Amino acid sequence: MEINSNIKANKNKIIVAKESTNSKLLLEFVEDPDYKVREAITENQNCPDYVLKRIFEYEEKNYFPIHRIVYNIIMHKNCPNDNIVEFVKKYLVKYYKIYGPLGAEEYIAIIKKLTDIISSDDCDIKILQDLKKMDTINHSLCRMSDETTLYYQEVRKAEKKLFKIVSLKLLKLKILGKIKKDNRITEKELLRQKNKLLEQKKEQELEKQKEIENIRNSLIKNLSNVKELSDRLYSEDIKNRYKINYEKRVTIPENELLIRFPDHTEINPRYLDYINYIDFSFIITEGLKVNGIDFSGTNISINPQTVYLKDLSNSKFSDDNIILKSFAGCNLSGCDISEETESIGIEEAITDENTVVPRSNLENKNKY
Repeated sequence: MEINSNIKANKNKIIVAKESTNSKLLLEFVEDPDYKVREAITENQNCPDYVLKRIFEYEEKNYFPIHRIVYNIIMHKNCPNDNIVEFVKKYLVKYYKIYGPLGAEEYIAIIKKLTDIISSDDCDIKILQDLKKMDTINHSLCRMSDETTLYYQEVRKAEKKLFKIVSLKLLKLKILGKIKKDNRITEKELLRQKNKLLEQKKEQELEKQKEIENIRNSLIKNLSNVKELSDRLYSEDIKNRYKINYEKRVTIPENELLIRFPDHTEINPRYLDYINYIDFSFIITEGLKVNGIDFSGTNISINPQTVYLKDLSNSKFSDDNIILKSFAGCNLSGCDISEETESIGIEEAITDENTVVPRSNLENKNKY
């Protein structure tokens, strides 16, 4: 009894769906589990376009859409022209190329309706362009099991007529200047251009790095030549070698000469062998690591109180290198500052047996 009552209820629902003029009620039937209810709605000539669209969207979600329902929507008198083309594009081309054909008569009916749409004088250009894309991409709106049949030949004939009208109308509109050139870039083309730009940027970066390295190598080579020539020129005057006034010094950009760390800077190791030939006059030495380097003969100027950690250990300076002669609190272990004419606070500095201080300091120490 319960089964019979459900069948009766469904039959009544189908009748209501097919004849009702109540749009809200029809909208409630859109997702009914019985596809025959939705099919009945599409047969209802009073069904508004938005309900038809909702049914199409529901069918789109199904793995196997009911072709009769979609066909009814496409052929419905209330279905707008642009929706018809959209549904044909989404359904006939997308699904039935995969899932199998409609009947030949149904294909021909759809093609005829499309032909009527584009034949009108007020046909939207976008509809023509969409149909042209279908022709270009898919070549055929249908695929039948036996392509030698008379029905298939009729379908292809109708299609050729449709696409011929589309091409002629688009050509006419183009001649009349009503179609503007589409300058929009597809996502695929945009991605291709983006990748191309990234590759070009990467290549430019590599070229730039290569150029910088070549300049560095050339600079070091030139410094090496300067050093060799200078050593040969003053080789007989070893004793006063570091007192020579180098009028010609090479200026190297600070960001190339120095390596910066969070709490200090260091001279780039690649230039340590050539520091006598480099111009340090513009270099800020505050926070510079100077320990372990022989600066005698250079034009560097340092303040012992502001160099990194006040550490002058195992380094050597000439008189002109020290601008503030206070060494209080500095580490002078193994440091040679014997050429200094005056110095303050050495007794308050860290020294060892290898520290070489000015002679005046030794004389003062011996007095006491």
